[in-house]
Amino acid sequence: PIWAAAARTALARSTGASDAEANWAGELTVLAYVADPLARADDVLALAKAAAQIEASPLDAALAACFNNVTTRLLEASLKRPLAAAGAAAMRAGAEAARRFWYRAGQWLQHERADYLCAKVDVRIGDAAAAIAAAEHGLRVVEANGNDAVERAFLLLPLAAALAASGQMARAEALRAEAERLASGFDAGTRAAFEQDRAELFGSSA
Repeated sequence: PIWAAAARTALARSTGASDAEANWAGELTVLAYVADPLARADDVLALAKAAAQIEASPLDAALAACFNNVTTRLLEASLKRPLAAAGAAAMRAGAEAARRFWYRAGQWLQHERADYLCAKVDVRIGDAAAAIAAAEHGLRVVEANGNDAVERAFLLLPLAAALAASGQMARAEALRAEAERLASGFDAGTRAAFEQDRAELFGSSA
């Protein structure tokens, strides 16, 4: 639409970003709100591959948020059906793009939450080793910045799920128990989000 093109041009001019970067931000915003994001998985993958080539820009934070949002939508949609190869590839590329941009433009909280998203995606696509690496990296970030109980608990869940998938049951059970202990002190809203994550990651065993 003409208005969308005008908006992207205005975004580029106001931030100093390139037209291509503004176009990516616009396309990703649209993809985050389509009814079935998995039907557009190839588009997300193409955008993530293209974005991997760009250098630091004024739109880094915006692109980080856009890739985070669209990848989260893909992940949520994937829980309701068998995961196809296209969806898995798009989720991994989208999560990695979000992490790359957040580590360029964000603070420690965005850094570790990007690791958390990568860990959840890696659990979903069945790459336990990558999920463990991402979650452990995020935990190191949290520990270096005050070891916040909420951030730690949410990272422990995908780490425990990945450890269980890799056969490390004793450590998985210990970390899941630690997460539960931390979550016992959360307010109602945060506890509900924690329980949703637990159900997604552990299914009927939650």
